[in-house]
Amino acid sequence: MEYEFFERKIDEFGRIAIPAEFLDSLDKATFRQSVSDDGRVILTLDSNGKEPDWLRRVLLPRSYLIKFSVNHGDAFSISKQDNAITLEKIKPACIFTGRMDDLIEYRGKTVSRAAVIELAARAGLT
Repeated sequence: MEYEFFERKIDEFGRIAIPAEFLDSLDKATFRQSVSDDGRVILTLDSNGKEPDWLRRVLLPRSYLIKFSVNHGDAFSISKQDNAITLEKIKPACIFTGRMDDLIEYRGKTVSRAAVIELAARAGLT
């Protein structure tokens, strides 16, 4: 079983580029898109599916973008197992604790309020 991982961002039109490493091993790949309940998009090889454009981009369904609040610039992890490619939106997490709740952005980094409080306490600021 082959497994690889890449990260890509979605463009302003809802397209995402599939890594060349995934497509080079497939001859004239066409994909059928399906969406799982947890928000993953699964591209499976299908002779009647859609082919990526010349820049290896696939267009995600508008209904998916709305349902899972996908916006321009959102990062996706792209992985390949056998003949399926899985796209999954990367959820922001604190760079210190890994928590995904009560987050703030600081100088381009995501930090949880709990981590900020703990750092301030360690620095003697509280």
